[in-house]
Parts: sequence; C-alpha cells; structure tokens
Amino acid sequence: MSAATFAKGWDRVKLYFMIGLPTERDDDIHAIADLTLRTLDVGKEHNRRAKVNTGVSTFVPKPFTPFQWAAQIDLGETERRQDLLSARFRDVPGVKFGRHEPQTTFLEGLVSRADRRAGDLLERAWELGCRFDAWDEHLRFDLWQQAIEDLDYDVAFEFRERALDERLPWDHIDIGMKPEWLWDDW
Repeated sequence: MSAATFAKGWDRVKLYFMIGLPTERDDDIHAIADLTLRTLDVGKEHNRRAKVNTGVSTFVPKPFTPFQWAAQIDLGETERRQDLLSARFRDVPGVKFGRHEPQTTFLEGLVSRADRRAGDLLERAWELGCRFDAWDEHLRFDLWQQAIEDLDYDVAFEFRERALDERLPWDHIDIGMKPEWLWDDW
C-alpha cells in the first residue's frame, strides 16, 4: 500500500497506532517503530521526499465495550512506552512522531473508569482552578495531582483490571446489550 502511495507521487503517509493494549509487550512497541521505518524506506525508493507521520495514542478501556474489564497503563508506563518510540525516531529525518499527551490520557482514564467518587475529584480540581483541561494549553496537571493528593484518590484502584463478577460503576445503565456478550467478546 505505501509503495503504491509513494509511487503515485504522494510525499507523506500517516500511520496511526495505539499503545497500552492488553497483552502488549515492548516487542510490540518496537514493531511500531520497525513498521514506520520500513514504510519510510519503501517511500524513499519511490520518492526522495517521502515522509511518514506516525501518531500514537494510549489505550483507555471504555465502559460498555469488551475492554471494560481491562487495566489501563499508568502515567509512568505511558511515558516509558512513548520514550521507546521517541528514541527510535529521534535521529531519523522523514519521520514525524506525534503522540497524545500522557497526562490527558491519564485524566481520560480516571474519569471514564471511575464511580461516583470521581465527582469529588472533579469538584476539587475545579476548586483548585482546572478549566478547559482537554486543551493542552490550558491543562494544569499539577492541580489535578493536588486534587488527587488532597482526596487521597486511589488512581491504581481505578486503573486496575476488573473481575467479571465485579459490579462496575456503569452497570446500572441499560444499553440494550447483555454484559455476557461483552465478556464473551473480551
């Protein structure tokens, strides 16, 4: 596919990946880099101006999906995996490495996987001055960390793998699909 794209005169190919998926190992992270670099090599064979934009986001297990029982990697692990890729691309002209901010993904996971106690966390962050946090230029992660500390909020508990028989915070919402179907798919 990329060979045909570059052969037709295109200068740039975009690749999108996700890290932090269940069962992922460092070999999988390195495979992202390998595919990116192989794509660039193929591109250069057809077009000397070839470039590859590689975008990486971090997996957040969402409610009402087969992944709702999966664990989410924490902030430090997200940064470590992104650093593995960054090191592979650092001195490679022609590769642009884009990634979601680890702090944004961390907050997304806290909110999407939490129970009603997240309301206290949201309120405390707001009291401390958090506003428009989805915009990187407005994110005050230090205030979120302060809110977590003030409330002794258990991040590891929210990010952990869930048991099949565990009552999930969103179980009271009927989406018209049996949880057993989601579990079988998981």
